[in-house]
Amino acid sequence: MTEESAKEAAPLLTLECKVDENLKASQPLTVGDIFKIECSTSRFVLNPSQLKFETKKPYQLKLLQSEVQPDGRITLKVTSYQVGEITSEGLFLTDGVNKVALTGVQAKVESVIDKQNPPKGPYGPFGGFVLSLPLFYLWTVMIVFLLSLLWMSFRFYRRWQKRRLIEGLKKHDSRLSPLTQLHVRFRQLERHRITEQQKIDGITGSTLASQFAEIDEILRVFIIRQFKIPAQDWSDRLIINDFQSRFTFLGKELSTELRVLLREIKKNKELMQKITGPVDSKKQNDIERLVKKIKKWADQIDRNLGSMHRTEGAL
Repeated sequence: MTEESAKEAAPLLTLECKVDENLKASQPLTVGDIFKIECSTSRFVLNPSQLKFETKKPYQLKLLQSEVQPDGRITLKVTSYQVGEITSEGLFLTDGVNKVALTGVQAKVESVIDKQNPPKGPYGPFGGFVLSLPLFYLWTVMIVFLLSLLWMSFRFYRRWQKRRLIEGLKKHDSRLSPLTQLHVRFRQLERHRITEQQKIDGITGSTLASQFAEIDEILRVFIIRQFKIPAQDWSDRLIINDFQSRFTFLGKELSTELRVLLREIKKNKELMQKITGPVDSKKQNDIERLVKKIKKWADQIDRNLGSMHRTEGAL
């Protein structure tokens, strides 16, 4: 018999052990729990710093710490990574050279998974994820597109109005200057108004409304010819804004007075349209007063532009 076979045939030392009594049945061990095993021996032949378990199943017991007591007892702090019963059968403690058998070890390790609510099985394969932009970005792009479209439409509309202005200038073209044409037309309007008063006894509201409409048309033609502003197509607000932005050098008072004139013509025209019967002489005098204000404003415009032209010529 060889030395190795003789060594294998020699009886192993045994240690009488028990699991920590503090473990309760109401709180069963689960995988990963730490507990203690205490063993009694009269002599301990293993190297305490190199101890480890040999078990029938892998990871059934894992030694975390060992401590030899003065009275000969050895305390083993252990854990288990294997579900099932732990018994002394096939259980050894070794230091890599020698080993001893353990008896009296009895414990049960349960899974940490709740049997009443087990986890669901693995999900099947997913299809490819489709990434989409948030709605905020979509709305932003749509708003920017709509604003751009509105801006382009506005520019196109302005160019169309400019073309109409050129055509309108041809229609209103005259050998007379804009100021002279304005005075001539006002004289024609005055003769017509006097003729109407001689024909009938009293002037009706509709007649005055048509005269206010003609005054409005005379003023707007003057603006078209003098400032190249499409006054017959634009609203009063657009006319004033364009006049203020392009002709600021004429002074703020003239633009303010133009706003007042346009507003007064519109107010009187709408008021006369609501009156069906004759109107008093006070309302008739409003036409003369308004015509005088327009002539004064146009004369001031012509003087300011003329002085500027003379100054530029001198330079």
